[in-house]
Amino acid sequence: MTMPDTIRLNVLLYREHDCWVARCVELDLVTSGPDLWEVAGDIQEVVKGQMLYACAKDPELTDLFRPVSEELRRKVMTGREKGEMLVEMDGHLLPAACQHKSVKIHYVMAEAA
Repeated sequence: MTMPDTIRLNVLLYREHDCWVARCVELDLVTSGPDLWEVAGDIQEVVKGQMLYACAKDPELTDLFRPVSEELRRKVMTGREKGEMLVEMDGHLLPAACQHKSVKIHYVMAEAA
């Protein structure tokens, strides 16, 4: 299976106790902190690092994604859209097979519990 040139990932944003959480549901990556915009920026860097690592190990990205639970899928579908961000990949760090890939993060604010 060939991966598309633009990989779209969903990031769920929500409050948990006294901090904000950003969860990339397809990669099962999480950041947290006191500021919403800080965790949104941090998750971009974590996703970028994971993509660089994954491309170096497996340019076809066959093992990149994790199963998404029905609960997280529902939260993404019922949340409020907060926008998208194209993550700039460092092309010179990627193997040739991955240099044409880009990552678009789709931010969704989870509904209050």
